[in-house]
Amino acid sequence: MVRQLRDFGLGAVLALVIASFAFVAVRNRDLESTQLDLATRAVDALQAGRSPMPGLHTVIVGDARVTAAHPFLRRRQIRELEPTPGPWRDLVAGHDIDDKLFYDAATRFDRSAPRESTHRPRVHPTRTQAELATDGSGRAIAMAVDPQGVLVALTSPARPATYPWLVMIGVLGLGAALTAAGALVGGRAVRVGTFAGIAAVAIPCGLWHAPIAGSAILLVAAAVAFAQHRHLTDRFVHGLRTNRTALTFIAPAGVSMLVLVLAPFAIGLVLGFYDHHHGTWTFVGLKNFGEILSGGGRPLDDPLNFWFILGVTVLWTLANVAMHVSLGVGFALILSRPWLRGKGAFRMLFILPWAVPNYITALIWKGMFTGEYGAINSLLQLGGIHGVSWFSSWATSFSANVITNTWLGFPFMMVVALGALESIP
Repeated sequence: MVRQLRDFGLGAVLALVIASFAFVAVRNRDLESTQLDLATRAVDALQAGRSPMPGLHTVIVGDARVTAAHPFLRRRQIRELEPTPGPWRDLVAGHDIDDKLFYDAATRFDRSAPRESTHRPRVHPTRTQAELATDGSGRAIAMAVDPQGVLVALTSPARPATYPWLVMIGVLGLGAALTAAGALVGGRAVRVGTFAGIAAVAIPCGLWHAPIAGSAILLVAAAVAFAQHRHLTDRFVHGLRTNRTALTFIAPAGVSMLVLVLAPFAIGLVLGFYDHHHGTWTFVGLKNFGEILSGGGRPLDDPLNFWFILGVTVLWTLANVAMHVSLGVGFALILSRPWLRGKGAFRMLFILPWAVPNYITALIWKGMFTGEYGAINSLLQLGGIHGVSWFSSWATSFSANVITNTWLGFPFMMVVALGALESIP
């Protein structure tokens, strides 16, 4: 009985994590769908000439107009529609907490709307855009064209559904009961009970219409039942008990690697299959990877082309490793010679770049590479060489960065090589 419940606990924890992620995804999707539908219906009602829906912030944002004092700025006016239509007023920051949302929404809508001229979007009653607000309040904002400007409807803040603790406790209790029943019957019923107990956690996924999460939980249940049949779970638990002391020592490093390396890597890998636009995530499969590997239609020498970035990265790595190792080992060989006088002073001077904070080093070298008054160009001019504009092209910028990073990195390699050389009789 204890063995069966132990195996059930191992599988149920993983199944519970999968179900929790599924619940969060489903509730966020439902909240987004509900809010977007509410905002869209509010705008459609205004376009149809009906009264504004209660509980929503509905306005008309006027066309953007160039100001005489500042030609690069665009001024808009706004008119409240709920509860009753109000007068026009200037749309300025600080007047209302939602003014910036309305201004940005109208600007985005104007950029994407087809136009009759450069001043007014074409009136098209069926064209409506809806998106989630970017303030994290769970509100949705919908925009549609209007003869006076842009109709905008903003829903009230909404919170997602709370975690169903009672449901999850119930399915865990049902799973434990099924596992215990299988253990009492014995024989093949043991594995069937373990599978059924863990699979019970998939019941809420069926109610939430999350088939992928439900299938993953069934796979976990089958894997645990198979591992139990082959006594793999017993070996795993026995290994934990036998190596408890060693595992205690490596646990902090293991947890750190899991949180700081593996989890971000997994999340980043999953996000690579989605497209994010104005708070909406859309599954696009391998499209992002294909666009990156194809260069996105950019020429090979474009700094935004993936292969150009990869080539510069490889060149950066090779150049820095070669310079760090050659200079570090070279200075270490010199400092290890018995005939050299003043080793302490030279060692201090060579280690000094390592001791200076990186931020200070970056500022110093940036000033030295300045085109007109920099120390590097001054030295070049003394030697009869014309000054170089170090930051005008990627080649010179790359060279300046390699020089700076070499100055920062060779002391570490020198210390490592010097310690190894001094350990030789």
